Amino acid sequence: MKSHLDDENVSVAYGSGRIFAMLESIQYAALGKTNAGIRDRFFSSASTTPSTAFGRLMKMSQHHLSKLKGEKPGLAVLLDKELGLLCSSISAFPTIFSLEEQGQFALGYYHQRQAQFNRSELKDIQEEA
Repeated sequence: MKSHLDDENVSVAYGSGRIFAMLESIQYAALGKTNAGIRDRFFSSASTTPSTAFGRLMKMSQHHLSKLKGEKPGLAVLLDKELGLLCSSISAFPTIFSLEEQGQFALGYYHQRQAQFNRSELKDIQEEA
């Protein structure tokens, strides 16, 4: 497995981790820093029993995107497109992830987060120049 974002990885667990990271980004864009974000509340259940956790998470993300559309419509469209692209590689969330799949979920999550941080840092550098 690669030590950076792997767009070619077709593992449902890895893809689910990437989706989870995107859902966290959508929540942050809509609400800012919260006392207990989705990572605090749902990481464990999303990485072990994805079918039940992601149903709730996807519903919440639609509320966050609606809020964001009123405040930052361009960002809302961008995040919605990215989420759609990530979801297009998964036909269904499984009932349960094995321990190995839980590890793949975590890698997908952290790889996606790091890629988002890298993009954000690059944008900040370009704006300063």
